Amino acid sequence: MTAKLNLDHALRAVQILNGDKPFELRIEQAPPAGEKKGQVIAEWPKGEAELRKLLIHHDKACAKSIWCSFQPLNGRRKGFVTNEDVKRRDWFFIDVARTDTENPATLQELAEAKKVFDAVLAFLAAQSITPRLVGLSGNGWHAYLPLDGWPNDEAHADLAKSFLKFLADKFNSENGKIDIGICNVGRVAKLFGTVNRKGVESEGRPYRTAEIHTEDLKAPANSVFFLRFWWTRPGSNRRPPRCERGES
Repeated sequence: MTAKLNLDHALRAVQILNGDKPFELRIEQAPPAGEKKGQVIAEWPKGEAELRKLLIHHDKACAKSIWCSFQPLNGRRKGFVTNEDVKRRDWFFIDVARTDTENPATLQELAEAKKVFDAVLAFLAAQSITPRLVGLSGNGWHAYLPLDGWPNDEAHADLAKSFLKFLADKFNSENGKIDIGICNVGRVAKLFGTVNRKGVESEGRPYRTAEIHTEDLKAPANSVFFLRFWWTRPGSNRRPPRCERGES
């Protein structure tokens, strides 16, 4: 079955993550004949109607991947988002994938990666942390944890990276891993609802649509646990950041 654009999921994800705030839509276009990678471009849709039009256009053109930014931005309205463009950190992003990421995942590979993902979610639930948005990226699993506006500074970047590494050390397996390279605040992520056309499609390895699995708009930000983690992590000798909007 051919993977299809799910506009409802895409629009819903943008609304939850960005609301009415400006965001970057990043697209890797279909590669020219004989080449493996296509050009990567940035779009800045103004409103839902323009977003719909862009998503339909790039999907029809068989874009390899479509991502979106999800942290509040200072003022950028064109080009690619960088760490310096981010006003604060409103989301803690977790990406769990199978260990072989060159081509589309098999169902077995997705299932193995989901075991790691489910273990992470169970651990977070035990700390009273609930993701606001969870779903399939096409070849892995994504979760967005709400934060209470962490400043975009070195201390909070260190906290985010340290916690991802802690999760990876605790839960990574031979067949599923937590990506610790996605901790930078200017990260863009696969947009739910769009088709992941990474790699070469083949029997048992089809392209898939990224899709929302669960959402919980009442999930609260829980910085108390992150601060406790900072204090108790091995070798910690730095004063922890204050995880409140506008403070560090």
